[in-house]
Amino acid sequence: MMLDSQDSDIMESSLPELPDPDSIYSLSMLTCPANVFWNQCRPWLAKQGVVLYELRPYQVNKYCKPYFWHSPPNTGDSETPNLPYAICTHKCDSPSAVMDGEGCCRVACAQDAMRRDIVLKVIITGSMEHQIYQRIHEVPAELFTDSSTFPCVLPPTAFLDSQRGYTFVAMPLWGCPTHIGDIQTVGGTMRFMRCYLQGMSFLHELRIAHRDVWDYNTAINRRTPFWAHSEEHREALRAHRGESDIFYALMDFDQSALFPIDASLEECRLPLSAVDDGANLYKPRDTQLAPAYYNPFAFDVGAAGFLFRHYFPTVVPFVPGLAALFDRMTDRTISRRFSAAEALLFLRALEDHSSPDVLETEVVLQLNPVETMDDANVYWSKLSPEEILLWGTYRTPVPHLPARFLDWMVTHVNVWIALRFVRRTFRF
Repeated sequence: MMLDSQDSDIMESSLPELPDPDSIYSLSMLTCPANVFWNQCRPWLAKQGVVLYELRPYQVNKYCKPYFWHSPPNTGDSETPNLPYAICTHKCDSPSAVMDGEGCCRVACAQDAMRRDIVLKVIITGSMEHQIYQRIHEVPAELFTDSSTFPCVLPPTAFLDSQRGYTFVAMPLWGCPTHIGDIQTVGGTMRFMRCYLQGMSFLHELRIAHRDVWDYNTAINRRTPFWAHSEEHREALRAHRGESDIFYALMDFDQSALFPIDASLEECRLPLSAVDDGANLYKPRDTQLAPAYYNPFAFDVGAAGFLFRHYFPTVVPFVPGLAALFDRMTDRTISRRFSAAEALLFLRALEDHSSPDVLETEVVLQLNPVETMDDANVYWSKLSPEEILLWGTYRTPVPHLPARFLDWMVTHVNVWIALRFVRRTFRF
């Protein structure tokens, strides 16, 4: 149906204005409450060929009934999508709640003009986040459609400029969270780590520092018609993780930093205050000593290393070289720490030298973040003396006594605040 000019003007005017373009909270003010904002945008998006999922209340439990995005019926009649789009694991004859619409008001689920499932994210037009998506979008599209070259980063597929100071960026809808702790084989853990390092290497080649390493910024190319935190969703992912076309991808760049494409990875720096951005769990320990500046690319590798140490210490007995990888990714001396590309090459070598029987071995991931992230002996102790001798040259040296004392001191908040103030003030 064609729209006349009057209908078109009405649709344009239905988009809400950005409340305060100069405020870092402007997007939160714009998109909250989510049901009001997205329903206002629905006619305009439909004109662009994007049909939003239905957003309506969902009874999580007897006390909680937030707005959820409900996917349209999936009868299985359509062809299986190719990369970079995800495969839906189940048929569903009726709309089903798939994502909390209030937990992240800036994100919506939709289908594009070709009925492919996508997510829309609202970003400030011209912001660094916008520039990051544009740099990724400049990469040849063929790289993201071929499984042999897929860079394990969720790509933007379209930009819809609202002319109101914000832009809708469209991306394929993948499964998130990935529930990393549910991976059940050695090969499954190796594949996750390979995808993670491949995505990070790709971003670093584009001079994009992610800076927000945590579980919810990774997606899997399997989506389900179930709520992402439901047991049905987790069970569906478990059933498909062993398939050969499984990919994990990095996403979400609202905390990321962009540098000139010809900048040296070793020389890039950000002020210490930027460390406060992003999730805290996996932040490298060297930043606790409050340096005036830090290298965000080395920071990314260290954070990824701590994520691996958190989830995969029980895999080390099957692939002893992982102990060396974990230490070299988290070494507090930056000159010894692997780059993302070096870590990827090291991991690929370990994978190539692992037998099919080893990769198919079932493993139970036991999570103990305090021990595995603060004490490398947790996984080194799982190796034989011969294996320690083989891989020991990569082992992080034990810090000398003054360094260990300082590490203990900065675990006290007041001491850390004082040290940070002094080092920021006097730039040492």
